[in-house]
Amino acid sequence: MCLNPSKSYVDNIGLDGSGVHCGNSQTLVTTENTLCTKSNLNWPTEIAESNQAVEAVKLFYKNENKPFIVRATNKLARLVIGKNIF
Repeated sequence: MCLNPSKSYVDNIGLDGSGVHCGNSQTLVTTENTLCTKSNLNWPTEIAESNQAVEAVKLFYKNENKPFIVRATNKLARLVIGKNIF
């Protein structure tokens, strides 16, 4: 079982394009409106898998996989000009 929170408690700040090994990506950026900051958590007494949540996670990762032509073009662009073009 994998638990995925409905609201994020972390802000992934390392994907702004300033690093050596990654480009600029908005995929994991958390906006201030969706970042959960409350510390008083109420955990449910019964834990059950949500089919709706499972399908949402599957859709997220399916959309993450860019087509081969886009990945190949970006790889070539990184080698030539140093950054992704898509």
